[in-house]
Amino acid sequence: MNVSTFNHETTSNLEKERHFHPDHFIDIEVRAPQTHGAGLRMYTDYEIVCKTNIPLFPFKESTVRQRYSKFESLKFKLEENDYEIKVPTLPGKVLTNRRFSNHVIEERRQKLERFLQILCNNITLIQEYEEAKANMIIKFIQGKY
Repeated sequence: MNVSTFNHETTSNLEKERHFHPDHFIDIEVRAPQTHGAGLRMYTDYEIVCKTNIPLFPFKESTVRQRYSKFESLKFKLEENDYEIKVPTLPGKVLTNRRFSNHVIEERRQKLERFLQILCNNITLIQEYEEAKANMIIKFIQGKY
């Protein structure tokens, strides 16, 4: 099974990727970035808003905050010991002081949102292949990760 690779597709192409029942929907939004800390301890987290009626998800609506390192951890765990699931790419790390600029944070927010949208639009296929990995995605999005 192949999960779609990350690219800049239009919303209409997202609709074509959906592999679940036509009456089911999932809306994922990554928004409201907040930067915390100072100096070397600075980081930015993002609010993840999910609205869905897919039975795999325990909550119809949820809101959680996750930082970039948690996205990296999720990607690593999804790829671990698995060559069948093609996990979308994440935006790269920015190792300069400009990583906290509004432009960089907004660009990363958009790419993180797309990352989650691709995963969620393929969640039933992932669940059929490996239930534990589907549950990991759901827990990340709904706050039990």
